[in-house]
Amino acid sequence: MGLEGILEEIHSTALQKKQRILEEGHHQAEAILARARREAEREAARLRDNLLEKAKIEAQQIVTQARLQSKLRLLELKKQLIRQVFEAGFTQIKAQVSPPQRVIVSPQGEEKVDFDEEKWPEELLELLEKKISEALWP
Repeated sequence: MGLEGILEEIHSTALQKKQRILEEGHHQAEAILARARREAEREAARLRDNLLEKAKIEAQQIVTQARLQSKLRLLELKKQLIRQVFEAGFTQIKAQVSPPQRVIVSPQGEEKVDFDEEKWPEELLELLEKKISEALWP
């Protein structure tokens, strides 16, 4: 085997090593890409789940807020209706009875004072609201 044969053998061995190194690099690159894809899929799934959970929570908050607003509006309407009924009833009985009196206690003694006719309905309504609240929530 001459110099040319030795060079050919070295060249052939070098090409085989080069091919083997390229194949190993290719396999390693594929393995790295596959791991990266799996990691990216897991991360995407985690992010999607987080976003879905946040969306559910936000949707629940919106529904809860809407229900609360609806109940508050209903309570306000009921309060207005009660006020209208009270005012209508008050107007009917106002002419039939004398104005109520309140007792004011001072160091000089007790004094009976008529409710102010202008404030009478409002004061009675406030008193009724207070009594109703005390009865409902002792």
